[in-house]
Amino acid sequence: MLVTIAPTIPAVHHSVVSELVGVGFDGVDHHDVEVHVRSRPPRVRWTVHYRVPVDQLAPDLGRHWLSAHPGATSASASRTYRRRGDALAVAGRLGGRVRRHVDERLAERMSACAYYSLPSIARVRADTRYLVTMRLPRRLDALAYPQQLQYRRAGVVMPTAPVVQVSSWLEELVHLAAHEARHVAQFRLGLPKSEVDAERWAASAVEQFRVGYAAEPAGA
Repeated sequence: MLVTIAPTIPAVHHSVVSELVGVGFDGVDHHDVEVHVRSRPPRVRWTVHYRVPVDQLAPDLGRHWLSAHPGATSASASRTYRRRGDALAVAGRLGGRVRRHVDERLAERMSACAYYSLPSIARVRADTRYLVTMRLPRRLDALAYPQQLQYRRAGVVMPTAPVVQVSSWLEELVHLAAHEARHVAQFRLGLPKSEVDAERWAASAVEQFRVGYAAEPAGA
């Protein structure tokens, strides 16, 4: 397995991150797997603030606005976009102004994806069959623990997925890597892609790591 780590991840963490990815893949055939680790940037959104005539609002909205702003002929409105160019185009058409919003919360979370087939834009070795990409916060030591993890699909908790308690970013990274490792095993064995199965596998990996970590002699 080849693990590549972007320079945006502090160099002091590179060897540990690479080792923990290996721990997460323990017990899974990974001879033809590449893992690309990148930093997770904050989410940036662009909001257009503009005015709209009150008589163009839906009736209920118009009445509500006028009850709070008697005599007003226009109301404030906004639209949010992922791309700055889209926001600027709308602002030019509606005569509004654009503001940039940065959500740092996204940059404080880990995420990953295992690919069943290699993306056409992936830069991998010729003998690589499976690619896993991982996004990590740049400030790993600043993350708050303990944390309870339970898999979410489209923002909704899957009740059949186990609840996993992690006490450090080390354990969370092992959990993340093991989850994706299980997906690689599912792909290789022709099994259905099951998030619950992957979470159970990852929970077991965290427990094994925790026991082994606690058993290491001081200074090892």
